[in-house]
Amino acid sequence: MKIIKSLILIGIMVTGMAVPWAGAGYTVGHEHTDLSQIPDGWIEAAKENLQIAYNHTSHGSQIITGLNALENYPAFGDKYNWTDTENYDTDSLSLDNYGIPGEADLSQGDVDSDSDGVADWAEDTYAYLTAKEGDGSYTHDEINVVMWSWCSIAGHNITRYLNSMEWLIAQFSEGGSDARAAVHPVQFVFMTGHAEGGGEGDSSDSRNEVIRAHCTANDRILFDFSDIENYDPDGNYFLDKNVTDALYYDLMGSHDANWASDYLVRHLWEELALLTHGVDGYSGCSSCAHSDGPDNDARLNCVLKGRAAWYLFARLAGWQECTAGPTDLTATPDYTDTENVTVSLVWTDNSDEEDSYLVQRRQDADPWTTLATLGPGASDYTDTGLSPGTYDYRVLAHVGSGDNAPCNAASPVVSVEIIDQSPPAAPSDLECVIDHQNRSITLSWLDNSDNETGFYVWRKSESQDWSDITEPVATLAAGVTSYTDEGLSPGIYDYTVAAYNAYGTGESSAYQAELYDIPESPSNLVAKADSANRQIVLSWDDNSDNEEGFVIEIEEDDGTWTELVRVGESMVTYPHTGLADGTYTYRVYAYLSGVGDSLPGDTAVGVISNTAPEAPSNLAAVLDGFDVTLTWTDNSDNEEGFTIYQEIEGGGFWALETVGPNVETFTVKDLEPLEEYHFQVTAYNSEGESESSNTASVYVAQEILTVRLDTLDDMEDAFLQSGSSDTCYGDYEYLSGFDRFIIRFALPDSITGKQIISANLGFYVWSMPGGAVGQACQLYQVTRDWVENQVTWNNAATDISWTSAGGDIGDTVGTLSITNSDEDYDHAYLDPVNIREIVQEWADGTTPNHGILLDSGGLGFGLKASEYSSGRPYLEITYSPKPECITDANEDGDVDGEDLAAFARDFPLTCLEEMARAFGD
Repeated sequence: MKIIKSLILIGIMVTGMAVPWAGAGYTVGHEHTDLSQIPDGWIEAAKENLQIAYNHTSHGSQIITGLNALENYPAFGDKYNWTDTENYDTDSLSLDNYGIPGEADLSQGDVDSDSDGVADWAEDTYAYLTAKEGDGSYTHDEINVVMWSWCSIAGHNITRYLNSMEWLIAQFSEGGSDARAAVHPVQFVFMTGHAEGGGEGDSSDSRNEVIRAHCTANDRILFDFSDIENYDPDGNYFLDKNVTDALYYDLMGSHDANWASDYLVRHLWEELALLTHGVDGYSGCSSCAHSDGPDNDARLNCVLKGRAAWYLFARLAGWQECTAGPTDLTATPDYTDTENVTVSLVWTDNSDEEDSYLVQRRQDADPWTTLATLGPGASDYTDTGLSPGTYDYRVLAHVGSGDNAPCNAASPVVSVEIIDQSPPAAPSDLECVIDHQNRSITLSWLDNSDNETGFYVWRKSESQDWSDITEPVATLAAGVTSYTDEGLSPGIYDYTVAAYNAYGTGESSAYQAELYDIPESPSNLVAKADSANRQIVLSWDDNSDNEEGFVIEIEEDDGTWTELVRVGESMVTYPHTGLADGTYTYRVYAYLSGVGDSLPGDTAVGVISNTAPEAPSNLAAVLDGFDVTLTWTDNSDNEEGFTIYQEIEGGGFWALETVGPNVETFTVKDLEPLEEYHFQVTAYNSEGESESSNTASVYVAQEILTVRLDTLDDMEDAFLQSGSSDTCYGDYEYLSGFDRFIIRFALPDSITGKQIISANLGFYVWSMPGGAVGQACQLYQVTRDWVENQVTWNNAATDISWTSAGGDIGDTVGTLSITNSDEDYDHAYLDPVNIREIVQEWADGTTPNHGILLDSGGLGFGLKASEYSSGRPYLEITYSPKPECITDANEDGDVDGEDLAAFARDFPLTCLEEMARAFGD
């Protein structure tokens, strides 16, 4: 079989002979995302006649997500239904998603495992199409369309892709050499890869251009995946602005704008916006792989690809655009006669075959209505008597019979908004809610207009006249029906609210509100317990001059506050008497009848007990940078609170802070470096203080900093392949089944001479064979310089060979373990490897930084490189300054723990302590 395949392939490559094909080729791209171009009859024909097998990964799933968005849109009913099946279902399009076993997509299948010139994905397709049942029938005889998509096309062998496609076409398309073609011919759809942010001529675009040229020259069917990302639906071009697969492009900086967001702002509430974001219970496009931002606007990418896919399916079902549709359609409103607003339609006639022109209009999600049937050659029409609203127009070049004749060709759809040119109606039911406590007034009203640009809110105080007011206090958007005026002083305020638009300001609605000055909260509440006399004496500071009195509240066991007593305005103390043993929690607020109460002040706790509390235990201290968090166990039920004590290097304990009862944690902030701190905690009440807890200690080292190297500018890397020993893979975004991966990070000056605490190296895998799970591969120090865009298996740089093929390496610096918990081991970072020792040598300048080499050990997993837009390798370095008293005492070129062991006698005790702490020796 291999000999036969090779002979066929050579015939295509060498002679360029014509291959049998079911029909003329065509390209589906950004110009084919308007569903109105497709006659309804051909949508139904696609459902009835097509059986599609489609293989893809995440990028290719954008078509599937787009199809789902169309299927679920209520206004379409069941028009765009599809089902993931091989079986005929004339009510839905049959599309076997992930139908072909084997390779996942063109990118992962772009290998030639048996060296016969045919890619593995094509071998999988061959096996799928020729599989037979026991009775000799074809297992997948119903499949008549095959589609494969790319993940990333960059770096892949396009010649092999095109030859493999032609090999399949030669055998299985109508008139093909395989016996299956005589009874079950197949149409094959070529596909370009997605945009990757490099613009015109980058690794992806250059390969896409080769595919486009091949399809044009050989009359092939092409779904131009990238082309749909290169243009917005208005026809604006973005590939020259480095557009990405998420529709970001260069406006003022690097990928700082997104054309989906730009477009949706210009076309709010139109069909594409509703399909993307949803409306009235319809959730819109629920997701879009690689195209979810910003604010899900880029999901428009999937919607457009789903629409273009239906255009493709109609063409595959046999639809021919047999007449040229009109172009340059414009719709211009005329408000000269406000009682009869008109829209003037003008278009370019591009056809000689039409028998008439149909002018059609729709509003919102209504069906298209034919306004007029005009003779051939017509190029204008005036629509009259229009009410305010948004209208869509299209013009069909008509050939045949019926509005949906198979050869009708529609113009692009244009929209026009008819605006109500009168000022908006006045709001009504103006009301307000007064918040004396927070000194704010919230207005609310009923919006009675549908044509306002927004609302003006005016305000005047009691001392002002309306003639003094020149600007509104707030300008609000259309549809807003409330406004909160904050930061007000007590007084009487008049408000008016009016709607406005470009044609004037409507009548206003008025309201008057009075804001009172409520009392200030009392502060510094103290609860002094007197257990001998069974009372707790409360005292507080009076911060108000207008209160009627104070309310003292007590907290019950269930956490609710109840009023204990009210006292007069002159009172600032109160004795709570006749108390049993227990813990009592109080708060106080000032009140003013008819106006409002202050917020409660601080709480205070008093404990009635004849015994001091038990000492806390299990005191622990956890250091985080220069902050330490203390935790302890509360062993008493009668404490008023806890006292935290601190000592620094034998200076004696002193009271640092007190906290309330039942508290079991406290954080001490901003400790000084190179100091040892000791902490104790006691409990206290009116009878006294408990014994001290155990002592917890921490040592604060020098400042700890972290730098993460994970951008394209931070690293150079390349794959090394023994089977392609003279091929440079320095610009590859990712690769699977690689032999080795070499990487060098540009270390920042900030780590030079510093103590490296950790250096975590991380790699991102995008595919992982199950057999690799639980295995490990080694990381080595690279001992020779190399050049990213020249390095190969044989050479470190052009004309500079490695001493040993595959890279000059030294000691092992770490082990990369395949221990991910992800079930598929796919599209995830592996656990990082700490390569602190070699990074320390680089930081000290004792070893040159030629990078790290990862030997895959033949595990066959796929790895992303720095050129990929996300999931790059990274090196996260945590470091701190070395203690100043430590030097290279043994003059070995490295400051390390050996200096302590070899020369301990020469250092003061304090330096020895610092070194021991810094190095753990």
